[in-house]
Parts: sequence; structure tokens; C-alpha cells
Amino acid sequence: MKINLKRILENIINICTIFLFASFFIFESYTWGRFILVGVSAVIFLLYIVYKGFSVKIHTGEWHIFVFMFGIICLITALISIRPSDAIGKFIFIIQILVCFTPVYTFYDDGDKIKDLLNVIKWAGYIVAIYSIYFYGLDFILNMLKSSVRLENSYTNVNVIGQISAIAIIIQVYQILNLKKKNIVSWIFMIPTLFIILATQSRKAFVLLIIGLFSVYIVSNDRKKKSTRIIMRIFIAIIALVLILWIMSKFPIFSGINERMGYLIDSLEGSDGARSANLRKQMIEIGWNSFLYHPFLGIGIGSPHIIALRKIGEDAYLHNNYVELLCGGGIIGFCAFYSIYVHLLKGFWRYRKIDHYGRKICVILIVSFLIMEWGKVSCYSKETYFYFMVFFLEMKQLKGRWYND
Repeated sequence: MKINLKRILENIINICTIFLFASFFIFESYTWGRFILVGVSAVIFLLYIVYKGFSVKIHTGEWHIFVFMFGIICLITALISIRPSDAIGKFIFIIQILVCFTPVYTFYDDGDKIKDLLNVIKWAGYIVAIYSIYFYGLDFILNMLKSSVRLENSYTNVNVIGQISAIAIIIQVYQILNLKKKNIVSWIFMIPTLFIILATQSRKAFVLLIIGLFSVYIVSNDRKKKSTRIIMRIFIAIIALVLILWIMSKFPIFSGINERMGYLIDSLEGSDGARSANLRKQMIEIGWNSFLYHPFLGIGIGSPHIIALRKIGEDAYLHNNYVELLCGGGIIGFCAFYSIYVHLLKGFWRYRKIDHYGRKICVILIVSFLIMEWGKVSCYSKETYFYFMVFFLEMKQLKGRWYND
């Protein structure tokens, strides 16, 4: 039997990348967790050298340019920052991301490996969900669900656990609806993953899951692009959403997330909600007022937590990526970061007629992230730049096919 060494190395690198991405969540709170990024990236690079027969060319692209430019803005804001070390720290973080992600970028840019990258995100999400069940204990989680009490933050923030779990399910459903070759084994992992989303009672994860699944159903296998078909799918999706929400309102296991969503709606309407919702409103007001005083370069990227501590006694980021960047980086920092999204959306729109597996799911994730960033800070997270890398690689595939056609 002939052994395909290249295929074996591809599988090993995929496994290493899954472990790397999962480590962003599982080992984030450990001081030694940062060394995993360096170590695994080095292993991937060494494996890639063997994969290419010791003839390696480092790949770079638009992802590097846009991320590096944001890093430069971080460094510039250090000049006027109320705590320069915060902005300098964010610049160093960006450089670490660029250096350590480049071996991963190089491997997945060598051919069309978008399916593998999406599988990396999906399986990493499943691993985080399974690890969470192991970490908290199944009996403990069941008791928390029965009493409608959410899990507490432990090895990482429970909202982060819920969101990566939701993304894993979204990708899985997209694959079920769009791939001819079905991997039924991976379907099973949606059950514990959905279970952990319920346990976190994360509003962000729940909204992300609904938006993602709603969008996936509408766009999947829509090759004929008939408006009546799309309208019918939207109608069916709305009916299904209403039915799901009605069912959730009838079962005690969903009472926790129902209550938290109710608090969020009350807060948006201006009435008193839960403490967390009111706290987020205060943080947004503080950040926005600070931006009005420092509109161009802000108070230094990474520094808004200082004014939150001074004003309301909370040493935390502002729980809103838009306001966090306006406050920390002003108009310039805001534009530097969101120019990444603008460039991606322009590219996907330009190549919208190119049929490629990853195009629709990438657009769904981009739009979903833009919505979710109203309730979270993403610009300081490693996974954000990993997602950007995936999107840029998919756009590069579309661009190549567009020119070839």
C-alpha cells in the first residue's frame, strides 16, 4: 500500500491548527498559554518545511498589510495615551499575531484549503464545548440548568465559550446543507455543543446562533437565485424562529436565557434591566463621551478600561468594540480596524458571482461579527485575527477564480 506522506502531513498540520485555535479559549487565562501560540506555530512551520520538501517560500498578503497597519496605529496612539504601556502592549500583540500566524497562513494559502480551515474552526469549537463539560462537570451543569443559573467565568469567559460553540454549529449546519459528502459523525457533536450554549446562558451566543442559522438556511444551495424561492425561505425561517422561541418559553430549561434576553430588551427600551445590561449602557456612555473630547486618536488603544475604572469602578473594556475603538483610537483607530471589514465586504461583493464553497459562510460570519461587536470587544482577541485570516484567504481564492474566468 502506497503511503501518501503529503496527505498525512496535511492531516497533522490540520490537527495542530485545531489545537492552536482551541488553545485561544482553553488556555487563555493561564500565564503559560501564550507559549502555546509560539510553540504550535513553530511546529506547523517545521511540518510545512517537510511537506514542501525543504523548499519553502513564506506567503504574505493583504491580511498582513491591514493587520500591521492597525498595529502601527496602536503604536501611534501610545504617544497621546493616558497609559502608553497599554497601547504599546497592543502593538506587540499584533506583531506576535503576524509572526505566529504567518506559518499557518503560508500552509493554508498553498492551494485551496478553505474547507480545512472552516473545519479547524468547527472542531475547535466542539473541543471547547467538550472541555467545558469536562471542566465544570456534567452533573454540575445539569443542576445549573435545572435551577436556571448560568455558569460562572472560570478558565475563560462563558460568553466566549458560548460564541465559539455557536460558530461551530453554524459551520456544521452550513456543511450539512451545502456539501454532497456528509460527515455524519461530526453531527453528533452538535448536541453537547448546543447543551453548553444553554448552560452559558449567553445572550450573544444565542443571538449569533439565530442570526447564523437563519442566514445559512436562506443562502444554502441557492443556485437558481429565484426571488420567490428566497422569499419563501425567509418566510419559512421566520416561522421556524417564532416556533422555536415559543417552545423555549414553555420549558424551564430555557428560563435562564429567556430572562436574560428579557433584561436586554428592557435595557434597549430604556427601562431598568439586569445589572450587566445597565453596566454596559454606562460603559458605552463613558466611552462615547471620552471620544467626543478626544476625537482623532482617542486616549490610546487598550486604555479605555482606565476611564471605566475611574468613572464607575469597573476595570474592564467597554463591552462594545465600536465604542472601545472610538474611545481608545479615535476616528483614526476606528477606521484602521474597520477598514479590514470594509475591504473584505467590498471584495466579497465584487466576486459575488464566483461559486466557491467558502464564500457564503464567510460573508455570513463577517456580517454576524459586525452585529455582535455591539456587545463585545473583539479587537484584542487572537481569534479575531484568525477569522480575518480565513476571510482574506477565501477572498484570495475568489480573486484567483475571477481572473481565471
